[in-house]
Parts: sequence; C-alpha cells; structure tokens
Amino acid sequence: MRQMMTDKTRQFPKPFFLPYVILGYNAVYPQVFNPRVILRNDLVTKGLIDQMDGSREGKDVDAWLQQAMNIPPDQHPVPRNIMEETWVQQNLDDNTYQQSDAGKILADNNLWSGWAPNMEMLIQHSYYDDCVPYANSEKAYNEFIKTDPTSKNRLSFWYIPIINWPQLNHVQAAVVAIPIAITWFGDK
Repeated sequence: MRQMMTDKTRQFPKPFFLPYVILGYNAVYPQVFNPRVILRNDLVTKGLIDQMDGSREGKDVDAWLQQAMNIPPDQHPVPRNIMEETWVQQNLDDNTYQQSDAGKILADNNLWSGWAPNMEMLIQHSYYDDCVPYANSEKAYNEFIKTDPTSKNRLSFWYIPIINWPQLNHVQAAVVAIPIAITWFGDK
C-alpha cells in the first residue's frame, strides 16, 4: 500500500482511506502520525480533519476531497497529493522509509511481519481490486508460509472472481466475498 499511497500519478478511487488511516495511527502513535503535519496544510485548513469525524460516509469525504482539490468528476485524487510533500519525502519514499520512525512503525504493523496463523484462515481477494493490490494478499500468504511452513495446511487462499465472475473491483468483490466467508465459517 505504501507504493500506492506515494505514487506521484496513480489515482485512488477511495481517497478517504488515507486520512482515515493516518488518524487511526495518530491515536496510537501521536508523535509520529500527527495529521496536522502529514496532511496537506491547505486541506487541513479547509476542514479535512473535521470531515473525518465519523459522521460522514467515505463517499462523502471522497466527494469533499475531490472538490477541495479541484479534481474533475471523472478523476480521483492521487493519495500522495493529500499529504505534505516534504513529509512524504522524509518518511515514505524508498530512500527514507526504512530509517524513518513512520516507516519502522508501518513495517512493525504489517500483518505478516514474523507471524503466521495457528488456526485455519481464509484469504480472499479480487485480482482486479482497485483499492488494495492483489499482491498484498499474495505477499501475506507467502510470508505466512515462510514464517511457518505448516501454516500452508491451515490457509485457504481464494482469489475472486472464483467462478466466471466479471472483473470485480474492491466493493463489488466484497459483495461476493462476504457470503463466501459466512459459508466458510459455517462449515467450520
């Protein structure tokens, strides 16, 4: 996800995700993830943090961001452009990430960082997810097995579409994945 969030040109269909995550990390790591330092000052001044108070749906925050950033309706914001460029350069770019406090915290919070499931786990992901790269699930699956080779016996990794589904984006795949997960849990 870091590469998606720091890419200089890649548009993101759910831009509210980035300030939402920054605010979440701020709750635990306030010295490193201060939204007033990370988020673009003009967006903070216009009220971005107020938009993230939990009273609005993601789509409403997305529309607000699009308007505040003067993005045409047929395009989406580039996440990097929601953050202060200097902060990104000092904390998230390839040449600073591993040494920065933010980079170290994000690396420590990876789901797969030295951990493998000790119970059965279903991983589902649409290959055509437009918000979370499919490679994230592949990496997690491979890291789980690398950490504990026996975890392969406990993991089910399904990609969506499973059977003749069209190319499903993030939200469309969730509609398919949730009933599959409910059935999977019911079989346990």
